[in-house]
Amino acid sequence: MKRAFRCLLLSVILSIPALDFFAQDAYRTNFSTNAAQWTNTEIWQRFDPIKKTWIAADHYPTYLDGIITIQAGDSVVIHGSDTARMIIDEVVVEAGGSLTFMNKGAIILNDGAGDDMIVNGRMHIGPGGTLRGNGRIQINAGGAFSIKNTGLLGVALNNNGTMYWGSAGEAGILLSGCHIVNNATCIWMNGNITMDSSATMINNGLMRIVATASNLLCTGNKKLPAKITNKGTIINTGKDHTVDFQVKVDNNGTIGGVGTFLFSGGSNSGGIISPGASPGHLTVGPGKLRSSIINIEIATTGAIAGVNYDQLTVNSLEDLAGATINITDQAADSINTEYTIINAMPGNTIRYYPEVVVNAPSNLAISFKGNRLVLTKIAADPLPVSWGGFKVVARENKAVLNWNTLLDQHTSYFLIEHSTNAITYAPVARIDARHGESGETQYSYTFPGVDIFKTNYFRIKRVSDDGKSRSSAPRNIMFDKGRVIGFQSDYNPESDELNLNIQTEYLRAYLADTAGKLLYEFSLQPGQHTVYMDALPAGVYRMNVSVKGVMVEAKQIVKH
Repeated sequence: MKRAFRCLLLSVILSIPALDFFAQDAYRTNFSTNAAQWTNTEIWQRFDPIKKTWIAADHYPTYLDGIITIQAGDSVVIHGSDTARMIIDEVVVEAGGSLTFMNKGAIILNDGAGDDMIVNGRMHIGPGGTLRGNGRIQINAGGAFSIKNTGLLGVALNNNGTMYWGSAGEAGILLSGCHIVNNATCIWMNGNITMDSSATMINNGLMRIVATASNLLCTGNKKLPAKITNKGTIINTGKDHTVDFQVKVDNNGTIGGVGTFLFSGGSNSGGIISPGASPGHLTVGPGKLRSSIINIEIATTGAIAGVNYDQLTVNSLEDLAGATINITDQAADSINTEYTIINAMPGNTIRYYPEVVVNAPSNLAISFKGNRLVLTKIAADPLPVSWGGFKVVARENKAVLNWNTLLDQHTSYFLIEHSTNAITYAPVARIDARHGESGETQYSYTFPGVDIFKTNYFRIKRVSDDGKSRSSAPRNIMFDKGRVIGFQSDYNPESDELNLNIQTEYLRAYLADTAGKLLYEFSLQPGQHTVYMDALPAGVYRMNVSVKGVMVEAKQIVKH
């Protein structure tokens, strides 16, 4: 009994501070009009800890009054000289509620205990509205934040809902000293954006530009520019106009759509450029946004740039150096149709053509013509090519093995086996299997002990949970006097397959008939590939191989 009494007493003692804390930190709206001013005391209720009920508040809440809730259906506006320098904190905007900051309301969001501001409904900064401070706004999924017409945001903001920037026919917006992280959707409606030197934005989601009225500008301090880091997608779907970023842009995601992107504030890109809005024409430059990957889609029959296929315009073709260009073809245009997929701005002198990797269907030939990169259709349909699930590539006197599995739940481990005579194999490594819930699993292993004076053969033995095993077909890399041979080919007339072993970058293979007519063209990455030639009639064919535009090998193929 004594122990039970002590437990009960302890429970009561612990519960009193919790109730008192909640009571002191509870304000909420409660009114029936369409919208009301924050400083109107009549719209607020306070929780009375003595009566344990909500009562009319005797003053409007600030950061000194704890948790402040704007309830569903209520719309609160902060504006006017009465609210100048007002400090707020721990504000919750419920779904269906809204909070608006208007002119002459220089409000401070405090960084106090708990969440500074949570928006499940709508929050808006309108004409002349200002929100500064060290606090942080959290826009949750389903919530919305909008700012337009000289509105100023000067606090950190994390968006998991939807942001709307600007409005047609109105002044732009100001971002001052704020750190914005967009994890969902940001829609640039219209108007210019000004970012001071201490403002930053990280886009992990989608930033969609839908303005149709005029060109757009994201400007700032030229000597100390603000920074936008794109890890998601920035796409212009509104109009074929100019969007000029005079702030620093680091693109590690995708930039695409239509119109012209200028990067006057400097740029650094290891991401993707994807012209078109099903499809369209995109211009990037000047500012030389270099991108490692460019995606081009030939969407429909007709061969009109920006209408039937994507087209990219760059400041100079030299900006393409080192890029990988991926082509998808859905059209049924006739043979000899040309597509200018990339061109340079007029007036630039061509000093050299860059080295690029173009991954295109084999019935499309690639060539530079003046200031253009052109695809020419040389056959009605491409030859099917298998890129292989198991590849071996030479890297600095080492062999790098890559393979994959799909929906594999029964493999215990893999044995890597090596040979120099293709007869006797010795195990060199064991790789345990990784079992995901679904999808593809990638594996890689680097073998340091290659014999640089012989042909090195590799195979992978898959060992299942029940101890049964099965070996892959062998892959090899060949050396000649200590140097790896960059290209090998072997035609198997029984299976009608042309097997290619590629050990060098920037390799292109051209298949022609005896009259020299180009039939197919392949851009091949290092590894082992198979070309299925059953679609070709019997005859004699010639395969020419070039590396960086220089012919390195020619091979005759006889198909019976």
